[in-house]
Amino acid sequence: MPAIAQRRGKPCPAGYAGRLALEPAFYRTGKAALAWAESLTDIASSQADDAAYQPLLTHFSAQEICDLTMAIASMNALNRLAIAMRQ
Repeated sequence: MPAIAQRRGKPCPAGYAGRLALEPAFYRTGKAALAWAESLTDIASSQADDAAYQPLLTHFSAQEICDLTMAIASMNALNRLAIAMRQ
C-alpha cells in the first residue's frame, strides 16, 4: 500500500499503481479495480472521484462494486489498525 508506506517513512515508488497497470497481464478489469483501490486508499486527496468509479460500471455489477469496495475498506482498516498497534 503506497499511502501507508509513505506514512511509515518508507520509500514508495511514485505512480506504483500506474506502472503496475501497464503490465501486459493486467487487463482492463484489473486496472479498474486497482484504480478504485488506490482512490479509496488515498481518499483524503482523491475524494473517490468519478474518474476512478466510472470504469467500474463497465466491468462489474452493482453487487460486485459493493463487494470490491467493502474488501478495499476492510484491508485499509486492518492496515490502519496494524500501524496503530505497532505491528
